[in-house]
Order: sequence, then structure tokens, then C-alpha cells
Amino acid sequence: MANENINEMQNCIQALTQIVVQQMQLPNANSRTRARNQIEKETRYLPTFTGQDGTLHGFIASVDQIMQEYADDADQVFSVIFNTKIQGQARTVLTINTPTTWEECKEKLRHHYRPRMDQMGLTRKINNLRVTSIKDLDIKL
Repeated sequence: MANENINEMQNCIQALTQIVVQQMQLPNANSRTRARNQIEKETRYLPTFTGQDGTLHGFIASVDQIMQEYADDADQVFSVIFNTKIQGQARTVLTINTPTTWEECKEKLRHHYRPRMDQMGLTRKINNLRVTSIKDLDIKL
């Protein structure tokens, strides 16, 4: 009877040791899950971008800020943003040739949703610009 108890305890110790070893081998999965949960909390109040006029600049600025905070988890941040915060027409535009990074996504959104002006309006705006350098002109345009 005593031998049976000893064998049973040894089996339990062996099973627990295997569990601990397995848990130690998965810290990256656990940390990725924690990081994703934190990213989802951080983006919860970020407005959804649907392609509505006048909202792209603010959306990009907000996502850029989150990307800076989670620079080590940029792929996860992009995944969360792309899957939860880009909807409607904007989502349709991006699914034609799905971007793989936030920079690529941002460029496609800017290209597709750039302000549309007629030639006279654009000329008037350029004539009224006050710039001090080529870079400043590029930013304002």
C-alpha cells in the first residue's frame, strides 16, 4: 500500500513537472495574448473609419499614436485595427489588394480618400499658401 502511494505521488510529480515545462515553453504565446488584449482595450474607443469625408486625418493620427506606444507589437496592432476599426466602404477598398502593414494601409487610404477639388479651387488654394520650404509645401498640399 505504501509503495502504491509512493508511485502515485511520483506520477503526480512527474505530471506536474511536465505541465510546468510546457508552461515555460509558451511564454511568448501568453505574452502575445496579453499584448493583444491590451491593444484591444487601447483601441476600444478609437472611432471606426468608414471612408467618411474629413475623418481620415484624425483616424490616421490616432492609429499612429497607438502604433508608437506598441512599436514592438506593430503586427498585432495592425491586425486589430484592420479587423475592427476599418469598416464599410474603406474596408471594401482595402480588401481589393489587402495591405500587410499599417504604413501600406495608411498609404492606400490616403491615396483613395485624398481630397477632391476642382482645378480652380486647387489653384486658388495653392496661390494662398504661405510656405517657407519645399517640405512645408509638400505637407500643406
